Amino acid sequence: MALFETMRENTKVILWITVIAFVALIFLAWGANFTSGGRRGGGPQEGVLARVNGETISVPEFDQGLEMARATYEEQTGKQPDDNLYLMLQASTWEQLVDRALVRREAAKRGVTVTDREVSVAMLQSPLPRYRSNPGFQNEQGQFDIQRYQAWLADPQTNTLPLEREYQDLIRQEKLRMQVLAGVIVSENEVRQAWLEQNERADAGLVMVPYARITVPEEVDDATLDAFLKERAADFRLPDQVSIEYVKLPKQPTTADSIQAASEIEEAYNEFRRGEDFTVLVQSYSQAPVERWGGPTGPYLDRSQLGPGKLADAAFTLPVGEVSSILVEPDGFHVFRVEDRKTEEGVEKVRIADIFVPLKISYDTNQTLRGRMLDLADSTEAGGFRQAAEQLGLKVAETGPFNPEGFVPGLGRLEAAKEFARLARPLAISKPIETAEAWFVLHLSERRPAREATLEDVRPRLKAIYLLEQRKQAARAAAQALLVRCQSGVPLETAAETDARATYQKAEGVTRQGSVPGIGRDAAVAAAVFGTNQPGLIPRVIPGTTAAFVVQVLSRVTLDEAGFAEKREEVRGRLLRDRQNRVVSEWMQQLRDRAQIEDFRPVVASM
Repeated sequence: MALFETMRENTKVILWITVIAFVALIFLAWGANFTSGGRRGGGPQEGVLARVNGETISVPEFDQGLEMARATYEEQTGKQPDDNLYLMLQASTWEQLVDRALVRREAAKRGVTVTDREVSVAMLQSPLPRYRSNPGFQNEQGQFDIQRYQAWLADPQTNTLPLEREYQDLIRQEKLRMQVLAGVIVSENEVRQAWLEQNERADAGLVMVPYARITVPEEVDDATLDAFLKERAADFRLPDQVSIEYVKLPKQPTTADSIQAASEIEEAYNEFRRGEDFTVLVQSYSQAPVERWGGPTGPYLDRSQLGPGKLADAAFTLPVGEVSSILVEPDGFHVFRVEDRKTEEGVEKVRIADIFVPLKISYDTNQTLRGRMLDLADSTEAGGFRQAAEQLGLKVAETGPFNPEGFVPGLGRLEAAKEFARLARPLAISKPIETAEAWFVLHLSERRPAREATLEDVRPRLKAIYLLEQRKQAARAAAQALLVRCQSGVPLETAAETDARATYQKAEGVTRQGSVPGIGRDAAVAAAVFGTNQPGLIPRVIPGTTAAFVVQVLSRVTLDEAGFAEKREEVRGRLLRDRQNRVVSEWMQQLRDRAQIEDFRPVVASM
């Protein structure tokens, strides 16, 4: 008997356990190489996606985690993830599985255990965020109802085994986290310094000579630019660049897919007409979000929540208790029952039970698309990428040269494309890459190694930077002349009037964090203001972000001891959380660095 099936017989709680979400970790790119410890031989076994220190991660395990992440996203947003978000879900699912395996191993080494009692109490009293936000567990006021959640757990039809395992991992992680964080503290001096950085203020008089007000000759000969380039060669060095050709095959439903979806909704509608209970049909057929499943605990929705189109129009015109005919929308087919309507604060709302069959690409159609892309990847070995694509009736697009560490032109933030660009050798062909909306095959047509830039490579940018540097030098020279006047006793405001390019401003409330009223954020000015202990003229020109400055500190606001005493523990808590997060993140990275992680995910065919 499953643990929670036993615990259903006695749900009286005598212990509360707070399950704290493990510190968020960095999402790694889908297709990233996790072999920091090196790959062992032997290769992948069928159905094995990875091995983490010898512990396997199976393909079904990954698929189940990814499906849960996708379903959670769709329930919370009411829409399907786009390509980039789908890749992020893949990446986060992958990393979660890897990190869980690492934590399980580390917990075993440290003797960390989790009892059945801890799991059952945590499940009952500390619902995960996805359940707290699930409309099915919310009352009429939209608030989470823990009794509904607990009733769902106690229902014999609920399979709690996956959730039990998830809580085991969470509790194990939290116990291990507490061990890792033992001894992490924040000193009183650190708290005081943080308070000063946030709250200490100073007033200053500023004479600024903006770089934009400086006029320099716009014509610059090649000899001058070439000499400037040689001085700044490291700043203008060109990074690695690659060019990718690619084929994108969108996932579009076929006529057969449309017929299948229409047949499915007709089947459900006909069953209703033959007398089948509508609630049962919703549970059997509907792929609508749970808030459109109706029932006594179902939420009331306004027009905006139903979206534009026939569904919203019919939901607010059909009599309560009646069932609609089949409605055809761009995203699929609906048959729904109006269960109730009411008006809240002048807004009309409705509760419906909706049998929704989406118009989407079928498994067979998707496999056909995958087959076409596999044919492309395989046939390229016998000829060029473009020739193979043309023979298969596929259109080839190009990215043009780009830095593989950045944005991929035409492919956006497709992480698999970025990974391919970083790791693939010239002429490599990727295996088919699937996203939520399309299939891709990539061909790395060219790789240009990093090199020193020539004048022709960077002429426009080089010239702009050279002219800016000339303006900065001239502004600093003008500010130095004004500083000399001020040092002779001339007030700042008067000195500023002697140069039409200069302006005077009194900045009240300059902060240590770089905020300068009237100017914006300028770390150099703030550092100069707080770098002196006494009010007075700072004896040097301050080269700021947008101007050269002559600065006179007028006054400083010292520590407000009463205010500090009131906020001390709040500041300490924030600093402690930040430090704890950093310690856990560094510790997890150490686990990854020491681990033997074999990644068999099929992203790149030839590297």
